[in-house]
Formats: sequence, structure tokens, C-alpha cells
Amino acid sequence: MASPVITRVRTRPRRLGVAEAPPTDVSAEFAEWVRGRLDGPVLRYSARQAMLKEAERRGLGRFDANLVIASVLYRAGMGQEYEMRPRVEWVAPVLVFLLLQGAILGGAWWVLW
Repeated sequence: MASPVITRVRTRPRRLGVAEAPPTDVSAEFAEWVRGRLDGPVLRYSARQAMLKEAERRGLGRFDANLVIASVLYRAGMGQEYEMRPRVEWVAPVLVFLLLQGAILGGAWWVLW
């Protein structure tokens, strides 16, 4: 009969009494951090860049960080609004038309009188 081979296995000692920390929601913590950094009615570009760097440091992707920032801004009533100027492309053609009609009428008046 062959004798069985016995190998010694090293194991790490188990820590007793130390509870593992529950997993944290990085995006919720980042949202709280962003909420604390808001100052004034407008988020400056430099402040947004600093927030994105902080999100990267915390392991949050750029896309997710922008979503969190937009969510916090929306909840704070600081939605991003853009004021568009009305298009005035019709002004130039109308002015040219009026000038030409005036020149034609002025020329006709000069010739006929």
C-alpha cells in the first residue's frame, strides 16, 4: 500500500470581530459633495472641471459624473438654460429689395418728369 502524500497549506489568519464595511454608493457620495460646492445661480466652468477631477479621483467615470452634476443642478433649480437670439436672416434680403424698388421708382420719376 502506498502512503498518501500530505502537503502543508498556509492560510491567513481570520480576523474575528471586524465587520466588513458595507459597499458605498460612489455616485450618491459625489452628489452630496457637489451639493455642498454649489455657490450662486450659475455653475462656473472651472468649478465643473474641479468637480470632474474629484469624480475621477473617487473612481467615477466622466459620463456618470456629468449626469450626477446635472441631476444636482436640476434639483437645486439651477437648470442650464440657453437664450437663443432670434434669427434675422430675412433683414438683408428685404433691405436689398426695398433699395432696388426705390431706385427703380426714383429712376422712373426722373425720366418721366
